Amino acid sequence: MDVASLSSADHVCYRTKSLGHYTELTKSLNKAPEKCKLLIECEIGGRLISTYKLMSPITFGCGDIERKIDVIEVPSPKRGSPYKDGLEHVEFVIGDGCNNISPLNDEKHREVLQNFMNANRSVSWSTKAMKKDCNPDVSAKLEIERYGTVSVKFHLVPLEDVINFELKQT
Repeated sequence: MDVASLSSADHVCYRTKSLGHYTELTKSLNKAPEKCKLLIECEIGGRLISTYKLMSPITFGCGDIERKIDVIEVPSPKRGSPYKDGLEHVEFVIGDGCNNISPLNDEKHREVLQNFMNANRSVSWSTKAMKKDCNPDVSAKLEIERYGTVSVKFHLVPLEDVINFELKQT
């Protein structure tokens, strides 16, 4: 699968190996408003997850392709699921022409995700998150020597927009 044609690398998720490290990391990030802004900290699936907007995006690339990511998700560890610090997943926005779409799962989401999987049949897709009520996605696993198994996820609405939508609902 070639992600070079995708318009947006939405965000990365940086996992922490312990609750202590999560607390230390988020406390440091919260004390650096010139570097990042806390978008939200909330409990999801029984654990705290903090999401930050970087003031200067992380730039990365391969060859002629340059990407910028300015949102980082930092989850506290799941109980009984030990892992080391580092990259957990990266998410990409797909579906050109889906601007201003609601993050709520509907036929448009399912159609775009299915078409994306059909265009990339050689990938072993996980579709369990296609049923999520908000911002459904499809994903694939990759082995990266430095991080182990990581996920690459694809959805239609950027995480920052999903957060803003959810905050307006409360």
